[in-house]
Amino acid sequence: HLHSSEAPTELLLFGDQGERADGVSITSFLLDHFVWWFPALLLILPGLFFASRKIFRPHEFEFADALPLAWLAAGLVPILVFPGRQDYHSITVWSALALCTASAWDRTPRILRLTGLGLVALAGSVLAVSAATIRPLSVPPFAIADAGGIRAMLVMIGLAVVIAVVAAAYFAWRERESLAMTIAMLGMVPVGLTMAEGVARCGPSFSLAPVAQYLRPRLGEGGEVLYEGSSSAGSSLRFYLERDPLLVGDGPEASLNPDAALERMATPRPVFLIIQKDRVPFWQEQLTERFHLYHQVTTSGRHVVLSNAP
Repeated sequence: HLHSSEAPTELLLFGDQGERADGVSITSFLLDHFVWWFPALLLILPGLFFASRKIFRPHEFEFADALPLAWLAAGLVPILVFPGRQDYHSITVWSALALCTASAWDRTPRILRLTGLGLVALAGSVLAVSAATIRPLSVPPFAIADAGGIRAMLVMIGLAVVIAVVAAAYFAWRERESLAMTIAMLGMVPVGLTMAEGVARCGPSFSLAPVAQYLRPRLGEGGEVLYEGSSSAGSSLRFYLERDPLLVGDGPEASLNPDAALERMATPRPVFLIIQKDRVPFWQEQLTERFHLYHQVTTSGRHVVLSNAP
């Protein structure tokens, strides 16, 4: 969601990358799927609202119509009821959604098809214009320094959507609904490639692999790695180091609180503390007050690595 305030504008596309043990809320689950199922949902939305009887044909309801709807219901209803739901649990019903979308689009009147295409074009235009004009763009979990690359990626996504919809609208007007739907969906191919490239460029914001590569030759046998954050956010660190880092924080999954982490930093063996950049002032004050030393050895993305070595 793009919003303007005194703070840098945020685009909440990623949120918390860790998996929550208690599951995601229903609101978050539905909003995520509305984004994931774009543009299919917007394409058929006008038809569902204004021509539902023409789409579902209750007096001519056949097995081919009932199967994808039953598939969707059997797959989604238990997920919505289950408190431990995760977004990816719905993957098994995505094929059913594709069948429902194709059937609904085929039965939607021409004017409502064009309305659906207009909604998709509007969404793409809003995304492109907002990304190009709203001042500095911050996309969690990326640092503000990455705003330029994210801004360009969002503008390209918006333009690709608009161009594909314009081409699809021509064929929808000529009653070539299958070709129009195909072109609209093909417009998501450059969107996916652009997003993949953007995520690859911002890899350090997702993965701690560069940090692990730096630490492995410096740990030795008795070295320790402390990570201030959740276990899910630091999972890549555990994978690449082939050892479990000690989690620092005040939460239930933390191995050490900040005071205990300072005690670990006082030991003679190599100890490295990985923190986020916005936590640098806190740890700089604590380490300087305790040891009269603040040693920052490297950075990667939004992470900073501190060492107890002078």
